[in-house]
Amino acid sequence: MKKGNVTKFTAFTAALAAVMLFAVPVMADNYTTTPINDYLNGYTYSAVHTNNLMDVVVQSSYGYCPLKSGAGYNYGDITTIGNGTTLYITAVSQSGDGIVWGYTSYGGYAGWIQINQTRVISVENSSRAVYDVTVSVPQYISLKAGPGAEYPELYKPYNGQVFCITQTCTNSFDGRPWGLTSVNGITGWVSLNWTVRNSSVTYNQSRDTVFYNNVYYTCVSSSDGFLNMRTGPSVSCPVITPMYNGTYMTVTAAVDNSREDLTWGLTTYNGMTGWVTMNNSTVTGVENASTAAYYVSVQNSANLKLRTGPGTEYALLIDYVPQGTNLYITETVINSFDGRPWGKTTIYGTQGWVSLNWTYRAPGN
Repeated sequence: MKKGNVTKFTAFTAALAAVMLFAVPVMADNYTTTPINDYLNGYTYSAVHTNNLMDVVVQSSYGYCPLKSGAGYNYGDITTIGNGTTLYITAVSQSGDGIVWGYTSYGGYAGWIQINQTRVISVENSSRAVYDVTVSVPQYISLKAGPGAEYPELYKPYNGQVFCITQTCTNSFDGRPWGLTSVNGITGWVSLNWTVRNSSVTYNQSRDTVFYNNVYYTCVSSSDGFLNMRTGPSVSCPVITPMYNGTYMTVTAAVDNSREDLTWGLTTYNGMTGWVTMNNSTVTGVENASTAAYYVSVQNSANLKLRTGPGTEYALLIDYVPQGTNLYITETVINSFDGRPWGKTTIYGTQGWVSLNWTYRAPGN
């Protein structure tokens, strides 16, 4: 081959690589699988999909997964990412060998990871409505680590098993609906094609919606001395394990069960994931909150109560605070369900939360 031809071929491959890695991700034709030939690596790719943005955690049998320079095994490794690392996937592509790859950034690098070495926590383009389904075709259904057949199997459901679905999304490649659920302390995704919606169970959609906007740091504080972690946000769901008073936990999602008048939080404890009643816990902090400190004065002593968390669903600590009492607010958060502001404060040596609707900002603050 002449030197000029070598130069032209090198320029062609470089241009093709640039198209593959940078031009393709802007395609957002949700369920089209237009073949894209990768002459550099011998694969045929589906179109890159950008309709679903996913939060995933690396969960590989090797203890890590490589970040690749392209969506395929033959691309070079940029770096390795250890198990337990949370990543944000902004695009996905499926190679001709059936492997699905996700585009992400890590440690200042951008590249592709094998998606079946991760567990999907949440999908941005999804419905957060809560409902129950029953397994109708058990031979085809599995609890998967993500919303697609390409993810590892976590659990094999049985016929007639009921799941509480807390999030629903559509798989980018086959267009099928998948639901996020928990069973036996394991959180994963099931294909809703093999289930039947339980029409007998009705939910108030204005309240029974899962909220991910606030991350709560809580401590178990039940009058029974413990609370039960369950497979779903209802007292009718099976118990996974008890959690005793004094146990600290991080609640990453919350749902208000209007049938039982209870608020539930999704958390992980001793490697098990499930739902606990927020009513039996004390909120010590909220991640998505203002930490500006200021004084307020009690305006309505009949309605202002000190509670264990930022909402009327939490346990009562102090029932009466005299009108005109000045309170020092150290943290402010908006309740996910009623949209009202709550402030963290200390009254008579007891720390808790008060509704700021029954206060006014103290003069000069």
